[in-house]
Amino acid sequence: MRQQSKLEWINNGDQCIKLFFTKMKQRKQANYIYSINDATGMRVDGFSAAAKVMIEFYHQLIGEQQTNHWWGYTTVIDVCWYWAKLCKVKEEFKWGSDVQHKWHWKGDPMGTYKVQLGYEWYLNLKSMKPLRTKIIWTRPATPRHSFIAWCLMQHKMPVNTIIARYIQGIPTGCDLYNKEEETQEHHFFQCTYTQQIWQNTSLWLKIQCTSSTL
Repeated sequence: MRQQSKLEWINNGDQCIKLFFTKMKQRKQANYIYSINDATGMRVDGFSAAAKVMIEFYHQLIGEQQTNHWWGYTTVIDVCWYWAKLCKVKEEFKWGSDVQHKWHWKGDPMGTYKVQLGYEWYLNLKSMKPLRTKIIWTRPATPRHSFIAWCLMQHKMPVNTIIARYIQGIPTGCDLYNKEEETQEHHFFQCTYTQQIWQNTSLWLKIQCTSSTL
């Protein structure tokens, strides 16, 4: 039966007959998304309603564009690594472009952007920046200390606010005092216990230590 159906489609599939238009209609209906479940789990019916649910989902996933051009786009915190890296490069390219005139490139007298000009400008920008990875991952440094410093730079320290993004039900308060949310800044600088450590360390080393942020 399957071979006969294939043979029938080969003979009649490309002809302008009822079989051809029936198959087109079936494929078109199969590709439609008429109903979908929203973030609360409720079923939403209708093409416009389903499209609205999908748009809201991706707005929450990758962030919502605040302006009408690409330079004003801001991401949410917990996006994928590739998208965050792409948006980071975009922020760096802001220095070489006129944000008010989105197609005006400062590296060219006519304001025309070319891939070669952008690539050369980006390489020069990278060469002017300090190589923080080489500063952290050095032989004299203790590997544990280097790993902690690298996690701080990447905002990946396992504090409660970051763990709560991946595990539901985890309290975000400080484990010691539970008065404020345990962020990286709170964990290393703002917590009362941490401030006491900084004060005792500064007295021991006889240096003046002030609270800072990351």
